[in-house]
Amino acid sequence: MAEVRAVLVHYFMTRSVLTVAESTTCREALRLLQSKNIRRAPVLRDGTIVGLVSERDLLRVLPGTIAQLDTRAGAEGERTPVARVMATQVVTIDEDASIEEAARRMLFHRIGGMPVLSKGALVGIVTESDIFRAFAAALSPDGVLRISVGFLETASVSPDFAKIVASVGARLCGLVSYERPAGQRLAVLRVKQGDRDELIEALHEAGCNVLEASDARPKAAHPHAA
Repeated sequence: MAEVRAVLVHYFMTRSVLTVAESTTCREALRLLQSKNIRRAPVLRDGTIVGLVSERDLLRVLPGTIAQLDTRAGAEGERTPVARVMATQVVTIDEDASIEEAARRMLFHRIGGMPVLSKGALVGIVTESDIFRAFAAALSPDGVLRISVGFLETASVSPDFAKIVASVGARLCGLVSYERPAGQRLAVLRVKQGDRDELIEALHEAGCNVLEASDARPKAAHPHAA
């Protein structure tokens, strides 16, 4: 039986990262951010992250448009380095962490993006848009049988969805699960091959409540489906 792996950050992170130095002026940093249409940039010192500067940080000392930067109102920002306005407590994540962990960390810290590290070195950045893209791909019904189930974690071990799917000759190609505030867990399975009704019955026998089943596989892949 093939191992089901988590969706990892490095599959969806943005690899081309705009960075600035501590000595970069707020004026120049804002020009860079607005020219690339991004909202934040890691601040590096000798290749190591020492801070994160956002458009919001810069706008505390600068006017809001590039044109206004050339006015007298932008003079203070001309002289102010990003080191004076950047956040120094930077929340980061490893590239081999799951995309779910990235989402949890961003929600907990109420941030819109995090630098991604590999052995301490910056290799990318993951943002809210990357998270949405990852979950949209993981939940998409296109070309697969998608089944949503609910289950209570009354036992110490959650249902082994990979084993359940394999028991009816199907192949699990995607799995996302999360816990609702009331304590019930929900899971969305993306499945190829196998019979839809047999899989639903196997899930019921495992104590799962099937909430939705959408079969968008080619007809030849599930000849017994209704």
